[in-house]
Amino acid sequence: MKDASAPREWRFPLTLPEGAVAVLQEDGGVELTVPSDGAEIVVGTIAPPWAKDANGNAVPTSYRLEGSALVQTVGFTTGTAFPVVADPQVRGGTVFGTIRFNKNETNRIAAGGAVGAFLTGRWARLAGKLLPVNNGIAAFAGVAIAMDKCVAVKYPEWVGPVVPYYYSGGYCK
Repeated sequence: MKDASAPREWRFPLTLPEGAVAVLQEDGGVELTVPSDGAEIVVGTIAPPWAKDANGNAVPTSYRLEGSALVQTVGFTTGTAFPVVADPQVRGGTVFGTIRFNKNETNRIAAGGAVGAFLTGRWARLAGKLLPVNNGIAAFAGVAIAMDKCVAVKYPEWVGPVVPYYYSGGYCK
């Protein structure tokens, strides 16, 4: 934004895969998710919004979702040092991914280990990464159930171990 006459709102159309939805997160960022076989897969993210003035100072900014558009509002004033820069950072799920399991799936993982949760070919690559730590994932899921939470895993697309974590709310039903 060159000066105070610039627009305060910027619209970015979102073209999502079939079945995908954009979900505003508590930190102000956005996750692009697709429900699949009892799990929720994060296929992309938009980092929390940011904006800086010419002096490198933060300028208030936020996102909202309107239909199929991401709208970023930048709260500059006439006293702001221009130009102001704001640039949403979008990441696709090609390098890493996240899979969130609901309570039913978390129970299945706890009862049958990771292999029980990944019976379809869709999960074959991830199941292969989980096999060496099958008992650990089952125990992790058991703890999640005791805490009334669900299990999610972050995983690299081709190499490296999965990183399990607990979550609640949203898809954890």
